[in-house]
Amino acid sequence: MSHYQPIAFKPWDYLIQGGPNRRFMLYWLLGCLLVVPSGMLTRVFELTGLTLQIFGLDVHITVYLPMLLCLPVCLMFGYFWAAIPAYFSTFLVAIIGDMPLGWILLFSFANPIGLAMLVLIYKMAPVKHDLHGLNAVLVFTVAAFLSSLSGSIGSFIWTYTNQVNMHDFFRVWQGWWLGGFIQAMLFCAPILYVFSEPASRYKNQSFPAAVANHNSRKTVRSAIVLITFVLIGFTWLAFQVGVMNIKDHINLINDVQIKSELLTALQVIEFPTMIYVIILALIGYFAFYFINYWTLRLEGVNLALKEQNDQLYQSSITDNLTQAHNRTYLFAKLPGIITRMKNQQGKLAIALLDLDHFKQINDQYGHQAGDQVLKTFSALVAKTINCDQLFARFGGEEFILVVPDCHEQQMHAMARELLEGCRDMVTQSDRGTIHVTFSMGIFVTADYQRPLDHLIEQADVALYEAKKNGRDQYVLSTDL
Repeated sequence: MSHYQPIAFKPWDYLIQGGPNRRFMLYWLLGCLLVVPSGMLTRVFELTGLTLQIFGLDVHITVYLPMLLCLPVCLMFGYFWAAIPAYFSTFLVAIIGDMPLGWILLFSFANPIGLAMLVLIYKMAPVKHDLHGLNAVLVFTVAAFLSSLSGSIGSFIWTYTNQVNMHDFFRVWQGWWLGGFIQAMLFCAPILYVFSEPASRYKNQSFPAAVANHNSRKTVRSAIVLITFVLIGFTWLAFQVGVMNIKDHINLINDVQIKSELLTALQVIEFPTMIYVIILALIGYFAFYFINYWTLRLEGVNLALKEQNDQLYQSSITDNLTQAHNRTYLFAKLPGIITRMKNQQGKLAIALLDLDHFKQINDQYGHQAGDQVLKTFSALVAKTINCDQLFARFGGEEFILVVPDCHEQQMHAMARELLEGCRDMVTQSDRGTIHVTFSMGIFVTADYQRPLDHLIEQADVALYEAKKNGRDQYVLSTDL
């Protein structure tokens, strides 16, 4: 699945771990050595603000090679794997351009900001980035456009520090976002189409802990706010730049009347443009409000469903009367415990516990009193054992206890503690006070070649011996 699944940015850990993680790091470092200096080609060959004619219109684009790789890497492997080379490539270009150091540090964040917008959209949108399908292509088109607009903030710093005129500013600004968008569609999109699925398979094999996309309420809200601001800023800025260019040309006109009429016409255009910007802001606000509202509602529904599922799961693995685990849970967990003990070469104990003369308790005190005895006894055992041990109701008045990684002395001590605790146990009923004892058969083994039924059968044999010897005692057997 080629959704946005970033690899955790832990370069030092990957280098130490070796194997495929180290190879990934070495390839990434090699890629950085190629990507970072490639940005200088834009400066050396003057690829900024190139003028092209599209459908009879003059447009300006900038060719910036580092983003050809950084954008696909960002979506396929994660934000920081792309943002770092993107930052330092821009940093190097700014140094060559004699930009002041303070501005260089700020200017270098331009492309990482654009990549952050890209990631935010893909964290919000439940679509793949492999572009296999119309929805995937449409989302990528919108994401690439907004990402380019967000990154074009660097054009302001560039033109300010280089003190360029308004015409050159327009070339740089349009070249930045339009060039970035065209690059993304013509070059980055095919890369994603071909390599997204192989990259996803590679991550699943080498980095199984890659984090899947989580469409959180915070992510959705942040995306709506940023997208709204980017669109408003782009609309207003495009209008202002256009107006400034028109005014520069108007100033070249000698006829005062024509100049005045043209300036008045510009003022008329400014009003609907302002209305359009306000409408965009309102759309963003209502989108934020409604999505936030419905997200909260859905989170509430999901939480309620999760609680119900947890309750259903607990009911399916718990004995309703005694609150001990049931046979279903027992036989689901036992194979895993046996496999773990086999791998660790540890000992395993299986004990069967049976309440003595329980039928007489039911006959003398009633079945409700008998149920209370079962509850009290189950609570006694549950309080005695620890979380690594498995306790379940096996049937009727019989229970089973599984103790992994044990030794015989431990089982002797546990059996004596349980027997003494049961002798002290008191259950009140309408017909009097009830005292009860139990018998216990324990089988300790480290031989896991035989089937599970054999282990339980051996514990049952030990339980029979305990009853035969007079009850209220335990018998421990072992094949060690």
